[in-house]
Amino acid sequence: MHFYVLYFILRGINSGNESLQLMIMDYDPNSRDECLGLVNVNLKGLRDQCKHEEWFELISNSGIRTHGKILLSLQWIYSYV
Repeated sequence: MHFYVLYFILRGINSGNESLQLMIMDYDPNSRDECLGLVNVNLKGLRDQCKHEEWFELISNSGIRTHGKILLSLQWIYSYV
């Protein structure tokens, strides 16, 4: 099991009704990196600025569910006031 902590600065988010699409990649030093699938995260559920932990179904580029899920811990901080 791998754990990564990533921080992003998102620009162009106006209403909080937008979705964030993440591409989940498998890094392999001996061959090409492989796309495991896409995840769509609706920012509306993160407006409370609290941490959320949720399982997401991985979806292929063509919109078909792949063979896995990914557990993401998410927090959207858009205001420090």
